[in-house]
Parts: sequence; structure tokens; C-alpha cells
Amino acid sequence: MTLRIVALFTFFFLSACVSLDSAVTTPNLNAANDNVQLGLLYLQREENVNAKEKLLLALQQAPNWPTALDAMAFYFESTGDQNQAGYYYRRALKSAPNSGQVLNNYGVFLCRHGAYQLAVPYFLKAAYQAEYVNTAAAYENAGLCLMAKGDITHAELYFSKAITQDPKRLKSFLALAKISFLQEKYHLSSSYLKRYLQLTKPNPQSHSLMLEIGRKLRDNRSIKS
Repeated sequence: MTLRIVALFTFFFLSACVSLDSAVTTPNLNAANDNVQLGLLYLQREENVNAKEKLLLALQQAPNWPTALDAMAFYFESTGDQNQAGYYYRRALKSAPNSGQVLNNYGVFLCRHGAYQLAVPYFLKAAYQAEYVNTAAAYENAGLCLMAKGDITHAELYFSKAITQDPKRLKSFLALAKISFLQEKYHLSSSYLKRYLQLTKPNPQSHSLMLEIGRKLRDNRSIKS
């Protein structure tokens, strides 16, 4: 059985943490934040009417707040209206063009919908923002997006950056193990996989890869002998 790389990984939504327009008052921000949290909670429970109601209320309280705009975009994306989702993600980006979180979220949206080449620059711009704390996540997302596109060479570069920034990036270690396997660098693949298994329990993907690496290393030894 040959190893098959899963083309599409799970991307994650991170709510933004950015400053508001000066016209928005603190009480409104607090109320908007409460409604965003409630809206996302309702969305998680698939109570979509309640979710939309709370998110619309948040936008009334803080119309230009990127967190509320991102949350509304995520609502529309989750409920299948990609045009509206893109509209709100772009509004968030216009409101906070240098927010690492907003840039990352828009990149995730683009990549989830197959616009791989367009998505990667947003991840990289997010990573380059000095005040953005999730640099490793942005690099990892760039790697995942490029891997979904089939560009493992550049994906490898960004996964390596991700684990340099954060030595506990599980997806990056597993992806690097898979890429090294495809490149027939079996010892390196084994090394990445060991790092991965030091951070988490074995799962079907890691177990399958471990078996494949073992088989390839045994075959290589047989050829040399």
C-alpha cells in the first residue's frame, strides 16, 4: 500500500483582536463582543437564526469592527453563502488592512475555496506583521494551502518556518514527514514523525506513515546488502 497525501487539511478560524474605529465607544464594543461570542456559539450549535440575529446586532453596535465583520463572514461561509462571506471578509480587511488575524482569516477563506495562489500572499503578509502573535499559524496555513495546490517544495519551506516559530505545530511536523517521504528522504521523514509523536498520540495517519517508512527503510537495506 502506498502512502497517499491528504490533499486538503483542516483550516481554522481565529477571531481577530484589533483596535476599533475611534467612533465606537467602549460600551458598544463590550456589547458587540458579547453578541459576537453568542453568535458564534449559536452557530456552533447550528442555531443559525439566533446566530445571525446576534451577529447583526454586533454589527449595529460596532459597524467597522473587524472582529464582528469576520464573524459575520464566517457565519455566511458556514451557511453556504460564499458571496456574502467574501464581501464581509473584504470589509474586515478594508477596516484593518494590516491586522495579521484579518489577513490570515481572508487567506483561509480563499484557500478553502480553491484560490490557492491568491491566498498565500495574505498568509505571508500576516506573518510579517510585527504585532501578530500567531506567526507560526500563518506560515503553517501557507504550507497547507500550497500542499493542497500540489506545490510541496514551497509548502516544505513554510512548514519549516512554522516549526521554527513554534516547535509544537503538529500539522507542520506531520506534513513535513509526508513531504520527506514523497521525496524519498525516509530517515528525515522518520525524524519528523518522531517529533510529531512526541507531541501527540498516534493516529491512523501517523501509524500508516510509520509503517510505510519502515517498509521503505527495510527495502533500502535489502538492496544495499
